[in-house]
Amino acid sequence: MSLLEVKDITHSYGASFSFWRKKEVKPVLSGVSLSIEEGTCLGLLGSSGAGKSTLGKVILGLEKPQKGQVIFQGQDLYAMDARSRQQMRRNLQVVFQDSYSSVNPRLTAEKIIAEPLENYEKLSSTEQKRAIANLLEQVGLSNGDMKKYPREFSGGQLQRINIARALALKPKMIVLDESVSSLDMVTQTTILNLLQDLKTMHGLSYLFITHDIRATALYRPCQLYDQFWCGFFFLYIFTNGVGIVFDTGAIWELLSLHPSQLTGIMSFPW
Repeated sequence: MSLLEVKDITHSYGASFSFWRKKEVKPVLSGVSLSIEEGTCLGLLGSSGAGKSTLGKVILGLEKPQKGQVIFQGQDLYAMDARSRQQMRRNLQVVFQDSYSSVNPRLTAEKIIAEPLENYEKLSSTEQKRAIANLLEQVGLSNGDMKKYPREFSGGQLQRINIARALALKPKMIVLDESVSSLDMVTQTTILNLLQDLKTMHGLSYLFITHDIRATALYRPCQLYDQFWCGFFFLYIFTNGVGIVFDTGAIWELLSLHPSQLTGIMSFPW
């Protein structure tokens, strides 16, 4: 049984420009189906406005689709009662693109990482501090960073704190919604390598959402992607709310191109 199954998801938004004009319906997702096995990563690639983040919100339980099912650990996410959904959230976490807007600027790193622990765990202050110190170490930071505020970190460091917070409850799966897109190329590479290390350490599954095919090609040699080419990574390209699954050979051929050769592909209206 798959860890996550998305079945025939259809979703649209309504847009009304004025009271005398008819409401226009904008389709965003159309019959999307995919699955993610435990310990694997699925890459979701598409241009801006293709519906990638909307699908991410649907999977996270943040936006109910008009049609279809999201099955996580054998349970229908949108058929659960509130208590069951709250427990499900322990195993399904997210890291968003904007590391700064994802945190409260008035909280220290310690308090940011402590949020899920305080909501779900009953730890003593000593146990909680020990857990936070361990999480900081796992993402490449130190105890000395606990009392720092978001403004004192670089974008890459703050994204590490967001990753540590996502790991706090030991989830089964993390949705990475453009989580490296706002970082420079060197920092992206280090974060991708960190994600691979954490995936191996904790047996995590990832839904890796991105619009940047050039970055994907640039990081093909990274450990993160190399392992996926060995049968554990599937590329799901989004075009106008409809997914196209590329087989392993097509993925390799596409991503083996030099980034300069991808300009035409990027300009193609998927």
